[in-house]
Amino acid sequence: MCRKHLGPDRAPGGVSRLHSILKTMDQRGVGVAALEIGYNAGAECYEQDWLPSAKVAVDRLMELVELSPGQRVLDVGCGTGYTTRQAARAVGPAGLVEGVDIAEKMLDVARRRCGAEGLNNCRFVRGELLETMAACPAGTFDACTCTWVVGYVSVKALAEAAAHVLRKGGRLGICCNAAWSPKDILSVVMRMIARHPWIMRRTVNFPFPSTRRGIRKSLIKAGFSDPVIETGTFVMRYESGRHILDQFERSGEAEVYRQAIDPKHFDSLMAEFVERMEAEYLTPAGLPVSYEYFVIKADRS
Repeated sequence: MCRKHLGPDRAPGGVSRLHSILKTMDQRGVGVAALEIGYNAGAECYEQDWLPSAKVAVDRLMELVELSPGQRVLDVGCGTGYTTRQAARAVGPAGLVEGVDIAEKMLDVARRRCGAEGLNNCRFVRGELLETMAACPAGTFDACTCTWVVGYVSVKALAEAAAHVLRKGGRLGICCNAAWSPKDILSVVMRMIARHPWIMRRTVNFPFPSTRRGIRKSLIKAGFSDPVIETGTFVMRYESGRHILDQFERSGEAEVYRQAIDPKHFDSLMAEFVERMEAEYLTPAGLPVSYEYFVIKADRS
């Protein structure tokens, strides 16, 4: 069961995520309603929680995508609009960036921040991203970006939807967590669930990618060529196990797990998580957690 030392071309994603431990349970996709609840709750804190460390991945993605003035860009799962704002600056006043997200409060933050920066070439739409992309006329956009959303949808589903909205030669850019990351947190959670399997009412499928080969196959099958797939790592430095939990509880993923875990055991499970993380990983300098990710660029054939 241990995949601690496996890299991006070896770690089987089906074993490395919490939701894959108990195969006999009711298995469902990630619920849009749960994501909406979770991300609405955490909207005001989202960028301060994640950007100081995670923006390195998005910044690298924007370098790879190489947007040009005048282009039309679709930013799906835009959240509070960090990627949207970068794209808007790159395409300039003659271009347009459309951000799509399921959480209205995330979009409220995005609109406010774009306004504060004087970015008038952005517009935002609330909607489920795959449905919204399917409703777009074919070939509408020059580029499509998607940051920290793959895992709630698969690379395959996103690539197929992006192939529809992009013109020929249009560019798709993705950054997402790897299936085995963050290793330390997943190791603790997997052992907890293995010890207390009865607390899970059902499992949940998070299709985070696990190998370059799998990503490449999905992209090429959907109609993309010349994929560039990079891996990277950023480190979040927490003060304590409680700090990790507080941040997690402001995410959409937390609401999904809250609905999957027996509510009678949820609080005790979270307390055990804090205790285990601190016992195993807390240092005098705090509690560092490494997050491994993929940055992906591909062109529409």
